[in-house]
Amino acid sequence: MLRLVPIAATTHPPRKFKGTTGIRLNATDAGFPTNQPRENHMTRGLLTTLFALSIATLTGCESAGPRYRSVRSYSEGLAPVQTANGRWGYVDAQQRWIIQPRFDDAKEFQSGRAAVRQNGKWGFINKRGEWL
Repeated sequence: MLRLVPIAATTHPPRKFKGTTGIRLNATDAGFPTNQPRENHMTRGLLTTLFALSIATLTGCESAGPRYRSVRSYSEGLAPVQTANGRWGYVDAQQRWIIQPRFDDAKEFQSGRAAVRQNGKWGFINKRGEWL
């Protein structure tokens, strides 16, 4: 006949394990002074290495900042672009200047011409930058 025993009667109070050998280890037993555990040396070395790598990465990625103040949509292969000094010109898909920046404002090309403003007056230019 099978006898059932309540679980509470078979459980033991939790034991405090000191390790696999039963010997309690502390930092001095491993050869490190107690005021500087091994983790601090490893962490400090890792942080120093990461800091040096990030500085090297940042200095290798020099950028003069944004090249253009504003860029409008490409139309007929050219896009109106405003430079840092506020003048507008036109670049192609490879960002080469096709029409040098000399306008106060510039719109997209439509049917081979674009509206531009120079010296407060609006007019149209062709894709070579000539007035129409």
